[in-house]
Amino acid sequence: SAIRKPGPSRRVLVIGDSFAWGFGVEYEEIFATRLEAELPNTQVINGGVSGYSTDQALLWLRTEGRRYRHDVVIYVLSGNDDIMNHMQLAYWVYYKPSFALNREGDLRLRGVPVLRSSSGARFRHALRSRSAIAKAIEVALVGREASFVYLADSQPDPRDPHRLTVALVDAMREEAARAGASFVVVANSQFWFSPSGSHARLIDELRSAGHEVIDVEFEPGWEAEQMQIPGDGHWNADRKSVV
Repeated sequence: SAIRKPGPSRRVLVIGDSFAWGFGVEYEEIFATRLEAELPNTQVINGGVSGYSTDQALLWLRTEGRRYRHDVVIYVLSGNDDIMNHMQLAYWVYYKPSFALNREGDLRLRGVPVLRSSSGARFRHALRSRSAIAKAIEVALVGREASFVYLADSQPDPRDPHRLTVALVDAMREEAARAGASFVVVANSQFWFSPSGSHARLIDELRSAGHEVIDVEFEPGWEAEQMQIPGDGHWNADRKSVV
């Protein structure tokens, strides 16, 4: 059932991954919380889920998100989303739904019902999460970027590497339009792992497709060393103010 807005105020729905969710900062410093404090008569709903890629955010918008009767949808696009949209096994441990493009260029959902990870995969994930030595060995043997590429179920076409991601973002905009809402992309290049293409090319393709894109790393006031969590890359409290 629909969730009514409080009074005459407008509602902004933020979707995306850990950057939208607010990894590493206090609740008061999360992007959505700061945005709500700066906009009068506006309620900001944080629908970000840590670890989500574009496909999962789209499915969340189509199911849970549509209940909020939003006026604006903000999708937070991170660097690793482009390659993870080609994965059904995420972060070496859990399966997720994903999409593929058919010959006509239409999105086709796959991986549903979602498979359950093996006990061995869950054990290896727990070991990597709790042991710096295990994580260092993995990176040394495979390489962080190579391991992400290896997990991809399908490799992007080098001639059109961002086609799937652009189609997914197009579908988000269409979903927002059906609710009478406007749609904005807030992008960052952190954790970029795609084997072909580039963050800049993806942003250009999204803008060419008519999307309004705020690329925060090119916004006034952006300072990489001051606005990321040291040794991590997620936004810290200072970075939120740029957006």
